[in-house]
This record gives sequence, C-alpha cells and structure tokens, in this order.
Amino acid sequence: MLLMAIVPGGPSSADIFPRIGDRQQLPLDLPDFEPDATAPGDILPPAPATAEETPRLREGGRTVFVRRIDVRGASVLKPDVIASITKPYEGRKLDFTDLQRLQDELTRAFIDRGYVTSGVLIPDQKMQDGVLIVEAVEGRLEGTEVNTDGRFRSRYISSRLEPGDETVNVFWLEERL
Repeated sequence: MLLMAIVPGGPSSADIFPRIGDRQQLPLDLPDFEPDATAPGDILPPAPATAEETPRLREGGRTVFVRRIDVRGASVLKPDVIASITKPYEGRKLDFTDLQRLQDELTRAFIDRGYVTSGVLIPDQKMQDGVLIVEAVEGRLEGTEVNTDGRFRSRYISSRLEPGDETVNVFWLEERL
C-alpha cells in the first residue's frame, strides 16, 4: 500500500513519479544476460532416419513381406502391449510408410507410459525368413547436476535422482521429487 501526503511547499507527485509519455526514462540496473555455458547436450535418442536416408524401400513403392516382428531390448513394455501393436503388421507386405507407422506406434507406447527418453529403431537389415528386427532404445539416467538458488540443498534433490539401471520414467521422477 502506498500512502502519500501532500505537503505545501514539498515536491509534487509529478516530481517524484515520471508522467507517462515523458521521454526521460529511468535507468534500469539490470545484469547483462549470459547464456549458461554448461547447457546440456542431446538427451533423447537420435531421430529416426528420414526418407532420404533410407531410400531402398521407398523407391518405386517397394514392399517387403514380414512374417513376424521381433522387438529386441524392450524390457519395460509388456509382451502383450508389443504384440497388440505388431500383430496388424505381421503376415503381410509392408512399404516404407507401414514401417514408419510401426516404429511410431511402438515409440508412442513407450511415451504414453512415461518413458519419454525411449523409443524404437528399425535398423538396416537383410530379412531372414520374413523376420523384421526392431530395436528398442531405453533411456537411462547417467548422472545428475543440480544447481539451486540456495533454498534447497543440492544433495536433497540429487539423492532422489540417483543414476541406475532403471529406464527413465517421468511419472517415477515426478513421484520421487
């Protein structure tokens, strides 16, 4: 609350508070902005290959017959979840768009369950007996660096984010913090 008294012979409010529209600006004492030199690097798995990077199947609408899909390295997704996604793609010919859709659906299954640093890749391969190999990449926490403004001790926060062998899950992180 601002209380102002008018005293005869004292400074007027116009002398104390500049009027709107005055060209004179009050000097602002703001620190120079310098970006954080320790900004983190890429934390997500590399983006899937683009159409330009994997032209073999895309050219001329080529297709490949997929009898079965083998998803490797997916420890956090239940087998029935994986099967429900892969089953519609098995036992038929797939083109590049189908493979991209399969990859996206499997990656979405990770993300929807809180595993936002996980996904799948379809590596270059020579198909054996119609088996398509899909590799899961599950993100793990390698380390933490905590900077606080002094209200919290760094150890208080970092102790809740200890690196380990578990796949990173945002729901788990939220609960721990």
